[in-house]
Amino acid sequence: MGDDQEQVAIDAESRAAVWLLFRVVGFAVVLWACLGWFVVNPDHIVTRWGRSELDDAVVARGARRLYAAEHAARSLDRQEVYGDRPVVWIVGSSITREAFGAEQLRERLGDAGSPYGVEKYAIDRGAPLFTWAMVDRIELRPGDIVVTSIALDNFRKDWLGTHEGLHPYLNYLPRPRHLLGIEEMAVAERLDYALAGAPPHRAQRDLPAFRNGLQAWFGHVFFGGAEPHVTEPMDVTGKHHIPGFRDQRRWEGLRLSPDEVGLRPGFVNHDALLSLHQEVTDAGATMWTFYLPPSPEYGPRYLTEPLTDDFHGFWRDRVAPYRVMPPLPQDHYTDYRHLNGDGRGQMTTVLAELVLGAQGGEPPQPPERLAPRPASSTEALDALRKESRKGRRRRGRRGKDRTD
Repeated sequence: MGDDQEQVAIDAESRAAVWLLFRVVGFAVVLWACLGWFVVNPDHIVTRWGRSELDDAVVARGARRLYAAEHAARSLDRQEVYGDRPVVWIVGSSITREAFGAEQLRERLGDAGSPYGVEKYAIDRGAPLFTWAMVDRIELRPGDIVVTSIALDNFRKDWLGTHEGLHPYLNYLPRPRHLLGIEEMAVAERLDYALAGAPPHRAQRDLPAFRNGLQAWFGHVFFGGAEPHVTEPMDVTGKHHIPGFRDQRRWEGLRLSPDEVGLRPGFVNHDALLSLHQEVTDAGATMWTFYLPPSPEYGPRYLTEPLTDDFHGFWRDRVAPYRVMPPLPQDHYTDYRHLNGDGRGQMTTVLAELVLGAQGGEPPQPPERLAPRPASSTEALDALRKESRKGRRRRGRRGKDRTD
């Protein structure tokens, strides 16, 4: 009888211990969730102080630009800025960023009496996957136009493997659904990155800014430092001044054949572009997808296979309206596929004409040819090439000095 009573006491003690463990774990989960949602969050005043302290660092390089673009898009009070007016959203990669100028487009539309406002969010390597992520943070309304562009090499089957620097970007995608369909990555990798974007773990994105905001506040209160303040999100579209000429070596070895292009379900940017188009359409807006031809001098060196006709035919019906923009002379490019300031002016003028001439969101065909600026008034490409070579030699000498 004594043994039975002892066993009952042990069982009760075990149940109490297990129940205590569950309560401790439950309290920890609730505490962490509250910390993530109500304290360390993007819109908390301390986080905003910290972000303002680190504006330059936030947009310095790489994946942080996606974070900054996401924050800027989320922070825009559309109703306050535009009221009920429709908006042209320029969203995408560095190609999109350097092809269309928001300020110039805004000015052209305003001069013509157009009701459209203009906003622009774009980052380096902002292929359809990251464009889709940015559009998630935009308050789309019926009548809006989303402008983006795509490039042939974004649709490589081994896109993530080819661009080794892309993996850190994945931590900045706002929603797990952007990741779970990527067949290029192992299932464990997909889950790992997806969980990094799920609450409460996603608060880690804001922890550095929150920490710096606390430091700024303590420094002000106890050590006489400057009072923390909040600045507006930076213009993360960047590059108002576009370099006139880039080193072409970054494109060496780029070759594409039909077997290397992933235009079917399961490939990340194929799926992302279709999802992006569907999301914009579901919101009652229209997405205009542009293909900007590569430069006439360098394009043929890298895109040696006759892929473009099949590529355009594939996307023309799937993401309509899809438009191939007319080519420009080499003096309007910085490299194989990015436009310089002169090229941006030309393409922005075309985009303004398309917006002004649009009927029901359907843009007319772009002109077959553009009228480029005369060579005497362009950015003097030969001189810029010489300056670029001088810069490379200086960097090479500095590197040599550091190793000596």
